[in-house]
Amino acid sequence: MNMTTAQKRYRILYVLQPGGGGAATSLYDLILGLDKSRYEPYVLFYKPDYYCDKFEAIGAKVLVLSQKYPLFERTLHYFYTEDIRKRYGKVIWKVYWLSHVIYLTSKVMALFRQHHIDLIHNNDNLMMDRFTILAAKLAGIKQVCHMRSCGDLSSKFRQRMAESVNAFIYVSRYVEKYYLHEGIPLEKGQVAYEGFDATPFQQVTQQQITAIRQEFGVRDDEILISNLGRIVKCKGQDYFLEAIVRVVQQQPNVKALVVGDYGYGYSEEEKNYPKRLKQIIADGNIEQNVVFAGFRADTVVIMSASDIVVHASSDPEPFGRVPIEGMLAGRPVVATAIGGPCETVDDHETGLLVPAKDADAMADAILKLIQNPELARTMGQKARIQAQKRFSVKQHVQAVQDIYQLILSNKELG
Repeated sequence: MNMTTAQKRYRILYVLQPGGGGAATSLYDLILGLDKSRYEPYVLFYKPDYYCDKFEAIGAKVLVLSQKYPLFERTLHYFYTEDIRKRYGKVIWKVYWLSHVIYLTSKVMALFRQHHIDLIHNNDNLMMDRFTILAAKLAGIKQVCHMRSCGDLSSKFRQRMAESVNAFIYVSRYVEKYYLHEGIPLEKGQVAYEGFDATPFQQVTQQQITAIRQEFGVRDDEILISNLGRIVKCKGQDYFLEAIVRVVQQQPNVKALVVGDYGYGYSEEEKNYPKRLKQIIADGNIEQNVVFAGFRADTVVIMSASDIVVHASSDPEPFGRVPIEGMLAGRPVVATAIGGPCETVDDHETGLLVPAKDADAMADAILKLIQNPELARTMGQKARIQAQKRFSVKQHVQAVQDIYQLILSNKELG
């Protein structure tokens, strides 16, 4: 009698940092497309989160580390304990922080063992996921680290952490090149571009587009230019608004929509950033041309309702989801030529790339699209086709699963 051995179903634990954003969206799409016959997904949250129900709805087992989030928040980020260092001194501060580290690491290790986890997928970077990386190392569990940002690896501690990771997933060639320079061996990492579900963009109706434009007071004869992302200095909203000042001087029928929450103001510069944006608007006399929308869950519709999508980051973007989402919406994209967008936007084909921190160049690119509507339309069509081909969820999921299979089979990448 033939006996068929059932294929082992591996338990993958995904570590999701507080705050959501693009990392959470990317992880959601990955788990949604995951081969559930081979992999059983678990998602670890440090605190109860908006995404908990969303992940449960697609078949993931959700684990919440603690209801007492401030305890872990202080452990995750040094700056939350600055008041302790200033009040009690560096020694007390170190003892306080290390005690939290030991507690958190032991708690995470116990959770790994309790649920018989086969592989840890750290969903951010070495420093943000350092406690789960340490816990996985001590527990003897294989792990991958999804490198979504760039960070210094010069310290011995960070080098040891990097050595304990079995494989690195880079979101772009830019990130890969950065970490090769930091000393991570070539054979230990692999680029896997983010995957995007094009269906929501295809399902947007004209009624939804009309409703969004009416909500923000955009007349039929006005051009809607959208900028999306957390409102923090590195995202370059100041350069975007300076560009809009110049655009309005030649093209008054423009409405600029800034979508996103204000970020955390840890430095004085960041704390004063909202004031700086308001000053740019006041000095440029564009109060009637700018709308701040705050956080929005309907960004797919907003991009589809826009005439142009602008990605204005002033610092290198490790990958950059917004330009690709704009492309999927069939809209021409203006993006700063720094970091990931250089790999995802084909200049003068699917969008226009401009130098970072150059409001004049950004304004020129926007005006070029406004004054050449046929160029803008053609560029948007090409962008949609290219984005669907190059950045599908299916391709991303397959690339990540191939990495899982190599690690779980005790094989090397490459």
